[in-house]
Amino acid sequence: MSDSTFSEQDQRSQMKPIPPSENIAPFLELHWGLKVCKIKQIESYDDANFYCETQQVGSDCIVPYLVKFYNAFDTIKPDFLYGLSHMLDAINQRVASGIEVPSIISPCSGGDPTGINFVFFLDCPLINGKSSKVAVRVFKWI
Repeated sequence: MSDSTFSEQDQRSQMKPIPPSENIAPFLELHWGLKVCKIKQIESYDDANFYCETQQVGSDCIVPYLVKFYNAFDTIKPDFLYGLSHMLDAINQRVASGIEVPSIISPCSGGDPTGINFVFFLDCPLINGKSSKVAVRVFKWI
């Protein structure tokens, strides 16, 4: 691997978000309308991922989601986020029925104006001690 590859990997690992746990449920309710009843962080390399259980309004039904806080390095490269959106859409359109792949849940407010289904979490603390805006997406749990 080249030095630039190591440099990029180092940057990604130093730009891993560490969103305050007390802010996650209100953020999800504001932007996705989700009433979170359980949050558990999932181990990840350079993003922050959470398993969230939500309560549907007027129902006892629990619906699980994956919430991904992208690292700040990928957030400042919108082509990455757009490419991932298009790739997941293409996979979802072409897979045989019965095979589940992650699908992005659209936010109900504050979403990216281009329709790529993410919301920015502003001033998110990073592992390097700084803070930055990071893109956040919610995925169907499979």
